[in-house]
Amino acid sequence: MIAIIITVYMIESQGVVLKATFFQVINLLIIWPLLATSIKRLHDLDKSGWWFLLHLFPIIGSVIIEVVTCFVPGTKEQNRFG
Repeated sequence: MIAIIITVYMIESQGVVLKATFFQVINLLIIWPLLATSIKRLHDLDKSGWWFLLHLFPIIGSVIIEVVTCFVPGTKEQNRFG
């Protein structure tokens, strides 16, 4: 993310105006790894990946997911996700 910000700043400092399409492509490239790692972490906690949809509920859903993924330890033994 920092590399993208620096690159955009350097490009725009040269007077080039970037179109919204550029940022949409960057967002798509960032969303896939974010989604994959979040679901893998939920699976490590023996939770379904559907829990990620709690982010759709403003504030409280995101807080629940952040607390669960950051502070709850993963399962030590084999779980239903492998």
